[in-house]
Amino acid sequence: MELIGLFYFHQLDFERLKSQSAFRGWAHSINLRNQLSNTAIMENIYSDISRIMSELSSLSVSLEVSLKTIYPDWSVREWMLTHFQPTHTEIQELYNSLTRILERITFPVRPFVFNETSDW
Repeated sequence: MELIGLFYFHQLDFERLKSQSAFRGWAHSINLRNQLSNTAIMENIYSDISRIMSELSSLSVSLEVSLKTIYPDWSVREWMLTHFQPTHTEIQELYNSLTRILERITFPVRPFVFNETSDW
């Protein structure tokens, strides 16, 4: 299945992106939650995430159709929920967070006001 290999290639591409120091520093959950950013770095991350998300979205339909020619529907749904959906959901959530950050005109300053004690 060539399309499954392509999915794993995009998944690996996303993992490589997450391992980069700029991503680890600026796309960290605390920075995303508090909408902190370095606009130039976030735009680079955003363009990579947009590309990966677009490619995965177009691959989703082709992959599902291709798998259904070989496997029963229930098996295809299970595979998509187990392998495809978690990666796609993580990328979609990151994309949405980055979009919100890049749309901002003003940015928060320190000290941060933490509303939740669960962060610590």
